[in-house]
Amino acid sequence: MNVTDIPGTVARVRHASRPNPDEVAKYFNPIDYRDVTHCDFKTKRSTNPLSPTYVHRDDDGDLKEIGVVKGSYPCVLPPPREDQNFVKTSLTTTDIHLCAIGTKGLGNFHTRIRREYKNTNVTKDIPGANPGSLKRGPEPIR
Repeated sequence: MNVTDIPGTVARVRHASRPNPDEVAKYFNPIDYRDVTHCDFKTKRSTNPLSPTYVHRDDDGDLKEIGVVKGSYPCVLPPPREDQNFVKTSLTTTDIHLCAIGTKGLGNFHTRIRREYKNTNVTKDIPGANPGSLKRGPEPIR
């Protein structure tokens, strides 16, 4: 039964069928890479991401350019210092205590005097913790 003459009875083609290898050879060359290097479309749009500007039509239909937004640019750096005394000593560390050559080996407490020594292994106040304080038990049987 053939119903192709009735409109709507034939399914539409959703995907193109694979071309015949002989037909592929006519338009495809694996060595040619013009699809990468050849530019089919080139835009005339130019934008600066650091300072974007946009062309916009107003209500009257005139083209207006929207550009600099207040606060979108960073503040200007201050002018360099002219005071030569400050410039010469700005990165020096001579005014900082222990920040000089040869102070690393002195350690943190090189200027401190130790005032007290504690003997931590004294066991005189513990009964039975002194040498010879253990009682002898009975003699073993031989």
